[in-house]
Amino acid sequence: MTGLMYKSLKKAGVLGFFGHRQMQKLQSAYYRTIQHNLQIVNDLKEILGRSNEKAVRVVLLQGVALLEKIYKDIGLRPLTDIDLWVLPDDRDVFDNLMIQLGFQRDWLYPNTFKKGGTIVDINSHILWADRIRSRRHLLAKSQHDLYENIEIISFDGEPAGCLGDLDQVLYLSLHAFKHCAGRLIWLVDINHLITGWQTVNWKAL
Repeated sequence: MTGLMYKSLKKAGVLGFFGHRQMQKLQSAYYRTIQHNLQIVNDLKEILGRSNEKAVRVVLLQGVALLEKIYKDIGLRPLTDIDLWVLPDDRDVFDNLMIQLGFQRDWLYPNTFKKGGTIVDINSHILWADRIRSRRHLLAKSQHDLYENIEIISFDGEPAGCLGDLDQVLYLSLHAFKHCAGRLIWLVDINHLITGWQTVNWKAL
């Protein structure tokens, strides 16, 4: 939340009320987030480029899906990893692609790949049923119904899948509940998506 706090206070013109040391801490955290996120964006762009060449549709999930869609400023939303959704039929091709790009599979968590400071978490089921099978019962229909409704966005020039706003709010809510809302930024993500919603949007949800 530090980057978001820094830019909000600066925009409101009240950053100067903080002491110099506190201002420096906020500013440093903001620029560290930019530096880290730029590396993640660069690695993801390479992944998307290769997956598009192989005709493997990758769907962006969680923070990385929201970075360009709602935050715009790369320093506002810290990313700890890259969460991707790839259908089971494409997993073997995609896993080989990741290895070719220099990522190493985590032997404890086979859905996780690492390269340097970039961590990629790959889901074959949108609600993590590839890890805990009972989670597939959370969906009334097949996950393919959700997959058919994804939006195609441009992520730094590369096509990528992204959940529509309604599915995004539901997905992010389930994710936050799964982790007991352990990070405030998850609630901020949802708040950004529902700001400006009318009655028709809530009925659709």
